[in-house]
Amino acid sequence: MHERKTVAEMIGEFLREMGTLYFIFGVLDAQIILLERKEGAVVPAWWFFGIGGVSVLLLSIGALIERLR
Repeated sequence: MHERKTVAEMIGEFLREMGTLYFIFGVLDAQIILLERKEGAVVPAWWFFGIGGVSVLLLSIGALIERLR
């Protein structure tokens, strides 16, 4: 019927979800920064590279853990 999930499977799912949420909320946070400052507001490029890098890292680790179990 229903198999119990292993700890590795749950950790892999958690990391993949965190990677997605980190990216979404990071981009939304940048939009809020731009809306609050209005004129001349700039979000630095490193912000998006940092968000993308952490997100890809979390997604990759989650997929690797899931693959190795």
